Amino acid sequence: MKKYILILILVAFELTAIAQKFTPVYTDWSNNAYVNNVTTLSSGDIIVYGNGEFLPSPAPPEGFQIRDKKIIPLDWEIPNNTEIIIEYNGTIYLGGALGIGMIVNDHYQKLITTEAHIFAMCVYRGSLYFGGTIGDMSGVRGNIAKYKLSTGELTVDSLADNAVKSIVPFAKSGEDTSLYVLCDTKGSAFLKLDGNLNSISMESEESAPKSYTGIEMKIWNNQLVVICWGENNDGYIGTYDGYDEWGFSRDINRPSRIDISPNNELYISGTVLTDSGESILSKFETVNECFQIKDENGRTLQSITYGPTVFTAWDQTSTFIIMNNGTWIEGYPDHLHVFRLDTIEIQKMEDMVVYPNPNDGNFLVSIPGRFYDYVSITDMGGRRIIFEPIFGNEFDISINVSPGMYFIQCGSEYTQKIIIK
Repeated sequence: MKKYILILILVAFELTAIAQKFTPVYTDWSNNAYVNNVTTLSSGDIIVYGNGEFLPSPAPPEGFQIRDKKIIPLDWEIPNNTEIIIEYNGTIYLGGALGIGMIVNDHYQKLITTEAHIFAMCVYRGSLYFGGTIGDMSGVRGNIAKYKLSTGELTVDSLADNAVKSIVPFAKSGEDTSLYVLCDTKGSAFLKLDGNLNSISMESEESAPKSYTGIEMKIWNNQLVVICWGENNDGYIGTYDGYDEWGFSRDINRPSRIDISPNNELYISGTVLTDSGESILSKFETVNECFQIKDENGRTLQSITYGPTVFTAWDQTSTFIIMNNGTWIEGYPDHLHVFRLDTIEIQKMEDMVVYPNPNDGNFLVSIPGRFYDYVSITDMGGRRIIFEPIFGNEFDISINVSPGMYFIQCGSEYTQKIIIK
């Protein structure tokens, strides 16, 4: 079995030292197209899907994909109004208005028929958990279900009064993993379940966001991050680590999306109130400290007309921003836009050094200047050995592979051959 050890030597860096360039990828869209969600697959392909008629042709009406920074048709057809796509052990599962399905030999195949509109889905201990609006799920009325992948056994239950929006397996340190569920119901928005969908009491239950409407929940920095709306649609960002009481920030108004980059950066879209104006996509250091996304000329990513929903997605080299229902700064008036965000280091970096080279699989990589990106090692056939975020300009790598020639790449700037003896 191949194994690797990546030891990082961290260096400090200034967020303000990074300029960002937004490049339109495609902006000529039909007004009828609306993105529901975006999923990055293990291949690096970004799947964009929703409802309406997506253009340009030959993109199928239910969505498109981004590969090698280009928009291309989907490799497989999916139902219109798909809400969520996940990948597990090489299999792609889909949920939405038509229930649960999967991709088999590049074709969509219905797995579970439901009247419920599915919004949330995850795999936990060999079972597929999914939830959505209250409705018939294979003959049983409910809004959350467990489908055992090995046997096809289906268990259905009802939680709260409205739709299940997120299902996340999460464990505080030293304890077994539980399922945390977020609903769009005031009074019982946040729930904790065991693997059989039984409710579990929480230490901080009294301070949980019971008076808010849940929007989305994800794991970030060993804690749950929740966005929700208050009574006046004012936004709240909550964090929960399994121990402490809930803490909330009101920095964001009407939050719509949580996105976490491969290098663990937290992005939340909505209307962020700042001294310099309003931004619809912000990067967060903590739930109380955010930074506006600005281009190289200092302009923020903002909406002139009305607040869109922003999706951020990452392939192996670039960040993509997909916008619903808004106007991009100036000159892009339609309803759906795709932009590529190119990060530009202000401090020019010199050549990458690998020492020693040739080596026995243990070597040092040094990149003068500050660096914040990825390291990837592939063999001659293009098979990936490692792909990990790096924070710093010098780090040790130890890999156990067969002797031969390999390629190491740091970000999109540096690629070098290495010889393993």
